Amino acid sequence: MEKTDLVAFFKQFVPSAPASDAVVNKFVGTSAVGEGIEAQLDIQYIMGVAPGVKTDFYEQMIMDFCADLKNWTTILLADSDAPLVHSVSYGWQGNLTQIGCKGTRTSHGAFERTREDTAGVCTEPPSLHVR
Repeated sequence: MEKTDLVAFFKQFVPSAPASDAVVNKFVGTSAVGEGIEAQLDIQYIMGVAPGVKTDFYEQMIMDFCADLKNWTTILLADSDAPLVHSVSYGWQGNLTQIGCKGTRTSHGAFERTREDTAGVCTEPPSLHVR
């Protein structure tokens, strides 16, 4: 996530908000910068429509859908102070085995473990929005 892009977004589209509203509350992961990082737009619009709401940003850069989702849900489940509302900007339209997400209920593969963790995140008070 590029912090300067978030600040520029707020200056252009949310000019009445104080500069402190363009700051992410907590960042978890390895920061990636550059054009084309879709999550940058997501955080800008999520924060832009709700200035002042504390927003955390979790970035997984393995570029492996199941592994990234598994890492993210593992982090959330281990954090006693995890956010209560989540928006996931990542997806695949197709059979997950085409991108290496293999596993069945009996083998407890990466896909199944990710599904179990995601269910765990959703059974807590949080809300999960996947787009």
